[in-house]
Amino acid sequence: MEKIGIISPHCDDETLGCGGTILRHIKKGNEVFWIIVTEPHKGIGFNKDKLEEHKNLIKEISKQYNFKKTIELNFPSAELDTIPKKKIIKKISDIIKKEKLEVIFLPFHGDVHSDHRIISECSISSIKWFRNQTVKKIIEYETLSETDFNLNNNKAFFPNMFIDISDYIEKKLKICEIYKNEFNAHPFPRSLKNVESLSIIRGATSGFKNAEAFKVLRILIN
Repeated sequence: MEKIGIISPHCDDETLGCGGTILRHIKKGNEVFWIIVTEPHKGIGFNKDKLEEHKNLIKEISKQYNFKKTIELNFPSAELDTIPKKKIIKKISDIIKKEKLEVIFLPFHGDVHSDHRIISECSISSIKWFRNQTVKKIIEYETLSETDFNLNNNKAFFPNMFIDISDYIEKKLKICEIYKNEFNAHPFPRSLKNVESLSIIRGATSGFKNAEAFKVLRILIN
């Protein structure tokens, strides 16, 4: 059994980036911890009712996956660049240490959204081997409309690990439907058609019917 941490800048990134992989790990009996770094707030147009709706959404997504634990860090969404990085690093590091996480999935460091880039950087700082010695694998996931919208060729996403999610793509799509406010009809980047299409493309690259693609940053073997 492995203890796996999914570091999600915003709730929905976990499903877009590695929803099928999460389902696969839980099916195998691994313990998966969902770490949501940011939360919406009034400054970005969320009133009391919308904030309550957001809380209920997190509960429903957690139930769908059957996470071992859902952890909310409650940093302000879209304002991470105003927060000292040491605060973010400490919170992430403390969770990894407390839960003794062994595998970490985090957003790609070249994503367009500043929250993703900051969280990727802070997560990597949090899992230096002398800080958290339980971590053996560090893996980046891709996120539609963030990873693929980066126009800097020096920060392009070149996956080197593919996970077969053929048995889980339908469930992933159903979970995507719960995020109704984040999705729209094709050709909107975050459409159900695009989610499935990406899984087919990644599958064709790796010999699977449907796959999710990742970039492995580090594997420790002892």
